[in-house]
Amino acid sequence: MIELWKRSPYHKGEKVPPDWQALIDAQDHIAQPLPDRSEPSETGRTHYTGGAADTSANATSPDAMRGSGESGGGGGGYMNGGGGNGGAPDVMAGAGGDVRIGSGASWDGANVNVSPQSRLANAAIVAEVAKEKGVDPATAIAAMLVESGGNNKAVGDGGTSFGLFQLHQGGELPAGWTPEQAFDPRANAEVALSVFAQTQGKSDPGELAAAAQRPGDPAGYAAKVDENLPQAQKLLAQIESSGGTQAVIAAHEKAGEGGGIPAVGDLVTQNANTKLWAQTDMANVCRNGEVGCAASVSAVYNQAGIDYLHDASVVGVVGQAKAHGWTETDDLSTAKPGDIIYGNNGGTDQHIGIVGSDGQLWSNQSDSGTWQHDNGYIASHFGSNAHVVKAPANA
Repeated sequence: MIELWKRSPYHKGEKVPPDWQALIDAQDHIAQPLPDRSEPSETGRTHYTGGAADTSANATSPDAMRGSGESGGGGGGYMNGGGGNGGAPDVMAGAGGDVRIGSGASWDGANVNVSPQSRLANAAIVAEVAKEKGVDPATAIAAMLVESGGNNKAVGDGGTSFGLFQLHQGGELPAGWTPEQAFDPRANAEVALSVFAQTQGKSDPGELAAAAQRPGDPAGYAAKVDENLPQAQKLLAQIESSGGTQAVIAAHEKAGEGGGIPAVGDLVTQNANTKLWAQTDMANVCRNGEVGCAASVSAVYNQAGIDYLHDASVVGVVGQAKAHGWTETDDLSTAKPGDIIYGNNGGTDQHIGIVGSDGQLWSNQSDSGTWQHDNGYIASHFGSNAHVVKAPANA
């Protein structure tokens, strides 16, 4: 809220409400807001190898009503919708030695919403590839944080730059590659770090990264990479304490096993633009679709013959799923078509949807009361309180 306040043209020169800052100061595990900084005009914006898509991701109701406002982040799959204005990828030490990143957009606008587990695994992959290419792993990881925050499915430049190092169409993205190929973290890192390895004569890590990535503002980009070096070192230390790169990668792959119901994924997309909640016996409590997300999710599963998922509340549907063997993880990148993704900030601030066969998250939208693409709302709004509930093999 503080970040949005500072960026809003309606509050220029006004002080942030002191009670907002007091809430942050009272909880030392909450990231401090970024300092005030002037925003470049749209025509004068400097893009690196990724860029921001202008999509709104501000919520004003518990069921994902969109408000107007700025938002960084690329459009695309369930992890790549518009993220909030998170600014640069400020990585910080969290509980238990974890290293996590603020939600929102990277320095150049690519969506950085990704779980700590996925970020750590992607950092381990980048470290391995860097060593193979003769590139300093810390420099490589710092550049990854600037480009994507460690989100291997990040999309920037209006949908033309992809993955960990934001491989750009017409640039480093190999001819004929699809976004899905660029989303592969190892393949993406191998392309980008091959260029790093060919870049000579730069002793400063930031200058090396800038020479390899060729941003519009080399000096600013180099400074941002250098600024992220301590965070890169923290990730490397966490990888080492977790058993090394191979152990981290293997653990992440194991966590991603299972889940998905292809038939449900097909039904998700086939129900586009419909008032699913109105087709259930729970319509009378859905306030004309304003709070119809859980009922709509129930309707899709009921169409598929999964009748035990039937509730008008988010926690009700999630509880029913877990009672029937579904498993929960915080790694949104492991979600498959037919899996549930939900967010819960407590109270009435909850939302739920299903991953469709197109790889994107769908949910009921409170402003229209219809089944639509989620466009990254759950990931950006709920952050670490967003979860995947994965279907068992016999679902």
